[in-house]
Amino acid sequence: VLQPTSLYAQYSGTLQIDPGDTKSFGLNSGSTLWNNSSLLVQLAASTFGTRMNWLTGYVDGNTNQGKISYLGGHSYSTTLPISANPRTNGVRLFLNGLFETPALFGTMQPTLTLTKSAPAYSSSTSVTFTLTYSNTGPGVAYQASLSDALPVGTTFVSATGGGVHSGGTVTWALGDLAPGASGSVTVSLTAPQGTYQNQAVLAYRVGLTPKTFASNVTTTVVDTTRPVTTILTTPSNPTRLTTAGFTFSASEAATFQCSLDGAAFAACTSPQAYAGLTEGSHTFTVRATDLAGNTELTPPSYTWSVDLTAPGISFTSTPAANTNSTTATFAFTVTGASTIECQLNAGAFAPCTSPQSLTGLAEGTYTFTVRATDAAGNVSTASYDWVVDTTPPALAFTSTPGDPTNQTTATFGFSVSGATAVQCQHVPAAYAPCTSPVTLTGLADGPHAFNVQASDAAGNLATISYTWTVNTVAPTVTFLSGPANPTTATSATLSFSVTSALPPASTECRLNTGAFAACTSPVSLTGLADGSYTFTVRATDTSMNVGSANYLWVVDTTPPVITFNGTPANPSNVASGDLGFAVNEP
Repeated sequence: VLQPTSLYAQYSGTLQIDPGDTKSFGLNSGSTLWNNSSLLVQLAASTFGTRMNWLTGYVDGNTNQGKISYLGGHSYSTTLPISANPRTNGVRLFLNGLFETPALFGTMQPTLTLTKSAPAYSSSTSVTFTLTYSNTGPGVAYQASLSDALPVGTTFVSATGGGVHSGGTVTWALGDLAPGASGSVTVSLTAPQGTYQNQAVLAYRVGLTPKTFASNVTTTVVDTTRPVTTILTTPSNPTRLTTAGFTFSASEAATFQCSLDGAAFAACTSPQAYAGLTEGSHTFTVRATDLAGNTELTPPSYTWSVDLTAPGISFTSTPAANTNSTTATFAFTVTGASTIECQLNAGAFAPCTSPQSLTGLAEGTYTFTVRATDAAGNVSTASYDWVVDTTPPALAFTSTPGDPTNQTTATFGFSVSGATAVQCQHVPAAYAPCTSPVTLTGLADGPHAFNVQASDAAGNLATISYTWTVNTVAPTVTFLSGPANPTTATSATLSFSVTSALPPASTECRLNTGAFAACTSPVSLTGLADGSYTFTVRATDTSMNVGSANYLWVVDTTPPVITFNGTPANPSNVASGDLGFAVNEP
């Protein structure tokens, strides 16, 4: 029998009542309900007394579910277990058709499952959803149908199992799902790149009661873009290291595969390190595959060389081991180097090329070293030792022309000691023997250079040089504006410009015969009395050439005097007459 402590009393189905089966039962006084866990009603021996109402019907209107009864007439509590409630509150019991049928309606319900599967990521715009359903319960799911509302932005392509697409939803009419029934259908669609969530619903009836069962929610990311890998750090190229390390990243979440020197790609992560590399060229390639399975078609690569061989150096020309020359020229050949540096004695190495010339060497012992470094960092050196034994003549200018100068002649005085030969040169002429002093004449305007060279018997050489500029062109002064001539104004402003082959050393101004004083344009004058004025600007350049210009005007503030020297009588009876007058200035 039905246990009153079970949850069947809470079944949420629809109870259809058959009024024709309404019964009234009377129980003898002393009858008990739920005397124990298995006995529903305990009748007393006496005749019926207390009356109780019973309503009978079928769950969900389905006679296959079994006949049930409702015992009413009192209030009751739904707190489980029911057997723990006070009997005075009354009870509500679902009975198995007053023990007329063997089936409990709870055991006749269908048990449905609906699972939706879809790829989490898709590298194609074509996506297929699979819907799998089953009835594992003892009851029938009547008029079952599946519906799947396609995600917004997708386009329906096809459906299996008779699915019909309408208004963005695909529907399958499954009919009655008997116990043990199962199946699956698919729906295919196209979706642009993006993220899509989807859920299907299974609708059915139990008897006359409509029910629905929702599937799990699927999330699919459509990604048709191939990732792009960027190699971030690499070894130097070339390098003398037999190890190499690389770091890299992708344009989106991805896994990586690496290949060295054309070997098969293998899974890798950043950073990727290699060791034990042989001398020669190597190529590293890395490619990315995103979560949707897109693999880049043109993965980046990096090629570098491992170079373990140092450059070769050999001298082809050197100075004598002992010499009086203050210069030295070295010629050498270098193979396999990217940088070449030279060093004299303990000085700093500096970039150099062959031939390498040294000048101004003092007496002493010298070591010239060539150091060659290849691109990989391998280093080779070669050195040469020699002795310089020389004391050059002492040579100095004692007099020179000014610089600049407006003189077209120049005289050079110089002193020399310890020399066997002295030569002079007015550039660009050739050197020629000379003695101090040397006078140059007819010099043209422009820059000039004069050299004196003295050598001793050992070939030691001393040279001095002097440069200067000849300029005979005086500056030009031009008045740009000034007062009117004549004028009644007692003030005046004069502006002027100075042009000069060389920068002017000074610009001076004076009014009439006053003293010159430094000035700049414009110059303003005030408080001028009547009279004639001369304003002079004088410019002197650095060669002492002088140029000047004058500006003349007259200040006249006295008006002219008019004197009549012939007039008609006043009064006069003559209708015409002559007037004579004189003016005391033009």
